[in-house]
Amino acid sequence: ILKEKSPQRHKGTKFQKELKKRKRIDTKILKEKSPQRHKGTKFQKELKKRKRIDTKILKEKSPQRHKEIKERGRSIATKTQRHKGTKFHKGEFQENRSSVLLTFTIKIMDKELNEYREWLGKEIVDIAYHIHLQLGPGLLEGIYERVFSYELEKREIPFESQKKVPIIYDDVEFSDGLRLDLIVDNLVIVELKAQENSHPVWQAQLLSYLKLSDKKLGYIINFSVPLIKDGIKRMVI
Repeated sequence: ILKEKSPQRHKGTKFQKELKKRKRIDTKILKEKSPQRHKGTKFQKELKKRKRIDTKILKEKSPQRHKEIKERGRSIATKTQRHKGTKFHKGEFQENRSSVLLTFTIKIMDKELNEYREWLGKEIVDIAYHIHLQLGPGLLEGIYERVFSYELEKREIPFESQKKVPIIYDDVEFSDGLRLDLIVDNLVIVELKAQENSHPVWQAQLLSYLKLSDKKLGYIINFSVPLIKDGIKRMVI
């Protein structure tokens, strides 16, 4: 009874030996049930060995996750876009990124150019109002053209007067094919008139000028009208 109640006091007895034997058996069972708690046991070593074998098989099955198998990784990278870390995908990404940036830059430039072109159009209309207010109708076209050129210079807006534009027809270039009254900053065509009667052919003429000179905005300004707003025609292609 004393041995059963206090076995720790009888370490040399047969009962204690039997108790140690049972403890070893229980420990072995515990190791089999929970090997993660016994990292130094043979069971755990066997488990690690199996894990290494499984890892080796995994490497053979999934070369894209292991850079040491380079040849198979490259062949897969050329066939699919799932390998975002490969050089193949990086090169393709750089090309796509460059094309997107170029497209975005072109859009910004086109937007800024359109805004600047519209600003030039407003300045042209404002100059026409000022000239008509100061000089009125009834003068020669040459006078209006010189005064208009003076206003452009005063506002520091680039322009060319009586510019010759070559025409290409049937692969033949005609140097004196077209003469423009004013072209403002190589973007806007301005045709000045001083006639009492407006002709529909003027608009068709301006349309031809825009197409042949590859411009998008043009104005016909006729100063021989009581109200200048009736003498301004805007055309966009």
